[in-house]
Amino acid sequence: MSKKEMTPASRPSPPRDREPARAPSTLSLVGFLVFAVGYLVLYLGTKLADLGGSVTRFELLTARTLLPEQAAARWFGDSPLWTLSDRLPVLVVAAGIVGLAWLSGRLLLAALRVDPPVADEKADGSDSGEAFVLTRLEHFLFSTGVGLNTVSLYVLAVGLAGRLTGGMFFVPAVVIVALACWQAGRRRNRIGRTSLSPADDGITAEWLWLAAPFVAAILLGGVLPPVDFDVREYHLQAPKEFFQRGKIEFLRHNVYGNMPLGSEMFSLLAMVACGNWWLGALAGKTVIATFGPLTALALFAAGRRFASSGAGTVAAVLYLSIPWIAHVSTTGLIEGALGFYLFLSLYAVLLWRECILAAADTGRWWNQRDACLAVAGLCSGGAVSCKYPAMLFVVLPLMALICASSGKRCWRPVVIYSIALIAACGLWFAKNWVLTGNPVYPLLYEWLGGATRTADKNDRWGRAHLPHEFGPSALANSLSAVALKSSWLSPILLPLAVVGLAVRRYRRLAIALGGYFVFVIAAWWLFTHRIDRFWVPALPVVALLAGLGAVWSVSLVWRRIVLAYVVVGLAISFVYITSPEFGYSDYFVSLPTTRRDTDRVNPWYLTLNDHVPPGSTVLSVGDAQVFDIDPPVLYNTAFDDNLVAAIFADRTPEQMTAELRRRNVSHVFVNWSEIHRYRSPGNYGGIPDFITPEWFAGLVDDGLLERPWQHPLRPSQEIYPVRVAERPASDGALPIRPAGAGPLQMESSVVTQ
Repeated sequence: MSKKEMTPASRPSPPRDREPARAPSTLSLVGFLVFAVGYLVLYLGTKLADLGGSVTRFELLTARTLLPEQAAARWFGDSPLWTLSDRLPVLVVAAGIVGLAWLSGRLLLAALRVDPPVADEKADGSDSGEAFVLTRLEHFLFSTGVGLNTVSLYVLAVGLAGRLTGGMFFVPAVVIVALACWQAGRRRNRIGRTSLSPADDGITAEWLWLAAPFVAAILLGGVLPPVDFDVREYHLQAPKEFFQRGKIEFLRHNVYGNMPLGSEMFSLLAMVACGNWWLGALAGKTVIATFGPLTALALFAAGRRFASSGAGTVAAVLYLSIPWIAHVSTTGLIEGALGFYLFLSLYAVLLWRECILAAADTGRWWNQRDACLAVAGLCSGGAVSCKYPAMLFVVLPLMALICASSGKRCWRPVVIYSIALIAACGLWFAKNWVLTGNPVYPLLYEWLGGATRTADKNDRWGRAHLPHEFGPSALANSLSAVALKSSWLSPILLPLAVVGLAVRRYRRLAIALGGYFVFVIAAWWLFTHRIDRFWVPALPVVALLAGLGAVWSVSLVWRRIVLAYVVVGLAISFVYITSPEFGYSDYFVSLPTTRRDTDRVNPWYLTLNDHVPPGSTVLSVGDAQVFDIDPPVLYNTAFDDNLVAAIFADRTPEQMTAELRRRNVSHVFVNWSEIHRYRSPGNYGGIPDFITPEWFAGLVDDGLLERPWQHPLRPSQEIYPVRVAERPASDGALPIRPAGAGPLQMESSVVTQ
């Protein structure tokens, strides 16, 4: 047999539950159409909670369809320009990080004896006894997934050592590239073209071109500066502070910056590579955006292996068209990254189960099934490195699946998976253990404590981040959000996923996918604060289930129905994704313009950037999303010690002045709308009672602060210059409008953290 051919043992055996496709009856087709159209009507008639609950999806769709020039005005700016050249440095750095991760992952997979695609035969031509080999696409995906987390861990280690310099990254990068080239040359004569023979269901890979507009929108949006609260508070702010300090350390003022930040390490790496925190943040945010297309490729590969090429194709296209995926990918939120690691972990465990079914134990000390478990553990560790809930959403169910599939001899698989898991995320827990005394800081305060934590902070944290209502009404509201009311759902995903559960050809796979999604939703409802995007990482599972539904039948009638249904759904989703209401969509506006765009950034931040003297610091009161403030800024989140109290409480005016000068504070920015929000019933709290407009007026009367800068369109925010002898007092007027600033608008007082 030729080395380029697959041996019978290396070809994946079809699932035992696979049955021939059957032509659907007329009654079944009518039933699906009634269900699909009915869901679409309900979907379009639902009011969008993210837009205040006053606009339905249909109204937004109609407005954007009839008035496309409004969306185009956002895409190109007030003075239409096609500007993409300034994105090139950002894209090059982001591509370099992903490419380096891929090469690193290839080396790691080689160390685990997960070789590149090649027919696995002994020297004498006999069957090696292994179950299968990975396809080229699968090898690329697992290499990239494992490599991305490895690069992230390296940045963490270097940052903890206080060695965030260019040389600590460029030298290893050169070594990795050289090793990868040597490895590729060494295997050049052995690599064959490994492919699968998926079932023919009439849906070809050309359908993937339907996803091209969504990939473009995701990447164009990923390059843009951030607008989301969490992203500006810690997803990008924490790496910015680490970069400016030259090391990763405990952030006493930002509790969120001390949790696992595996995805955020790409921004820190890019900042060091660029020597600029702003461009580095955009490059890191772009890397986060690439997790969406990478997950779509994983869905395509998984569909081909476990079902059919058509199932994988439809799953990939549907996944990229989900507005939620575009939202988290373009805003810099990390749920898309967590979803990628979640799906790769599940993928690897399913491959491990396929090894068990397809081949007997070869007696080797290390074989394909062990390698699959190791890869699953590494990917699961990548998920945990992104966010603590991955322990619940990824590690717990996969560990249970491994134990159930192994039977009484589960100790070896569990040990392999656990060792890989710890290797991939343990440094994050060790870091918190050393810096705070609590490896899962700030969680489990009652048992483990933690630096700066108090009973009051822990109580407020629990009220904000744990569920409190468990009645039937609360459950019904949550399930309706998952199925229909969550703002950025797909109009076609759920109906096709429901059909996927009924497909007899892939019954066991469908049941496994459906069960996994049910588990994630149950865990989300029972143990989290039920923010919609917390279950978004499970959407790849639903997308693959919908892909199974799309290949319910191979009949021409069914394929035409699916194609029409998918095209309609994609058109609706694309209008939503690119609308100004969805997010920041200045796709072709120059980056310098977006940096000072007052539709994106608080104009008071621009005022501070223009007027704070070099070497001076800003004190932010009530506002923690300070990423866009260029000068050093003192701030704290609602769950940390209040800095205003630390500076002003129990001090005389002379002592206050001395403390302000010691901290080099030249301006105090006060966001009263945020203060009122935190103080509202049921909110986070954490703002001392003495912080009032009257108290600040007293500081002005005492000569500590000058009269505040104010603007009639921003009555809820003020800037107080700190009074110094050599600077004349201001008259309370805004000194200079920021260059290029548009009309000021009041910020919404409702911001989710």
